[in-house]
Amino acid sequence: QRNQSKASQAVPLALAAIASVREASAKERARRSALLAKARGVRALHLVVGHRRLANLAARLLQRRPAALDALLGVAGDYVPPRALLGALRAR
Repeated sequence: QRNQSKASQAVPLALAAIASVREASAKERARRSALLAKARGVRALHLVVGHRRLANLAARLLQRRPAALDALLGVAGDYVPPRALLGALRAR
């Protein structure tokens, strides 16, 4: 009976540990995804800044769309997710 009691206590603990590991790995995947999206955005920004004509075009676009500029600064500062920039660029 004593062994049965220990076994009945061990099962919920093991299940809780498995759930905790799954939750941690899901959080890690979400974190990596967010970092990868920001890295892509930074890489694109470097590409634009590295080409004068493209940089001038981007500056004119951002001048006409202040919301897109706010979103770009938010992405660079980790205040908003990178997809917010795409939404701001699509909006008129």
